[in-house]
Amino acid sequence: MVERFELTQVEAHFSALGQNGFAPRQLLGLWLYASLIGLHQGTRLARALQTDCALRWLSGGHCISVAVLNRFRAQNAALFLAALEQTVRWAVEEGLVRTQELGIDSVRLRAHASRSQVRVHAQSLRRLKHLRALDVDALDASAR
Repeated sequence: MVERFELTQVEAHFSALGQNGFAPRQLLGLWLYASLIGLHQGTRLARALQTDCALRWLSGGHCISVAVLNRFRAQNAALFLAALEQTVRWAVEEGLVRTQELGIDSVRLRAHASRSQVRVHAQSLRRLKHLRALDVDALDASAR
C-alpha cells in the first residue's frame, strides 16, 4: 500500500547513512500502521517496536528511536495526514470498510486545545443559553 504514495520530495532528503538513515516509505508505513492500531505517540511506538512482531517487521527489524520517529512525523505532518486519509479512501473503495462504520476521532480534535476551551455538551448548552440572552441591539458595531 505504501508503494502507491508519491514520496519523491520526501525521498530526496533520504540518506542510508546517519540521521536520515531510515527510508521514508518504511517510516510512513510504520506510522500508518501504528496509527491504525491506536499508537499515536512516538514514545509508545518506539516501545512497541521492541516487542511487537508486526511493527518490528515493518521497521525492517530495527528499533527506531523516539527522536527519529517524532522528527519524521513532525517534518511530514501534512503528508502523514494525507496518507492516512488516502488509506481510508482505499479501504472504502476495496470494500474493507463501510462508510456507515466510519467515525470522527475526537481525541485528535481536542489534542490542540486547552482543557478550558474544549466544551462538553453541558458547557455548550450553557454557552448557547448565554448567547441567546444577549441583547444584540445593545451591542456596539464592533461587538456584533
